[in-house]
Amino acid sequence: MQITIALAKGRLAEKAMEILQQCGIECDEMFCDTRKLIFFDKTQKVRFIMVKPADVPTYVDHGVADMGIVGKDTLMEANLPLYEMVDLKFGKCRLCIAGYPAGRDKS
Repeated sequence: MQITIALAKGRLAEKAMEILQQCGIECDEMFCDTRKLIFFDKTQKVRFIMVKPADVPTYVDHGVADMGIVGKDTLMEANLPLYEMVDLKFGKCRLCIAGYPAGRDKS
């Protein structure tokens, strides 16, 4: 049996792979300079699919992937009946709001 994990392309993918390596799942091929989007850890029988972050919840919801690693904001925006197994505590961000001071003319 093979497990398929959808990973968000970009900055979260590297952190996700670090956590998976701590669990004994490795795929050195993923860090090579390649355009491939599907990778395998044949030892652990795990397939990785690199997709756009917004597509990770959809792949899991439709059964293309058994699980996925994506930002919580993306998961919540997808509004799909998915279960968040664990908060991996990485990929933190900060929301900054900019605006005019009260009473200042906007023109």
